[in-house]
Amino acid sequence: MKAEKLCIELENALIRLGWKIRQEKGNFKGGACLLSGEQMVIINKKLNVEERIEIFSQALKKNELDGLYLLPEVRRFLESETTAST
Repeated sequence: MKAEKLCIELENALIRLGWKIRQEKGNFKGGACLLSGEQMVIINKKLNVEERIEIFSQALKKNELDGLYLLPEVRRFLESETTAST
């Protein structure tokens, strides 16, 4: 799967889980947070696709994904990321 498609799939998965995605300008990379009771991922607009994928996958790892449909390639990617980080 191409990086751009993977990034879109990860972002859509977060949205289906109820996360808000905000793209902002500034001197930061981004990440997941809880803001006024809402789960949110804030992303620097200038990040490349690989950096976005990293931030989205980190946010997704904070959720139970068993009940969420993900393309098999996306699920394998997330599982490989979880295994690599442990």
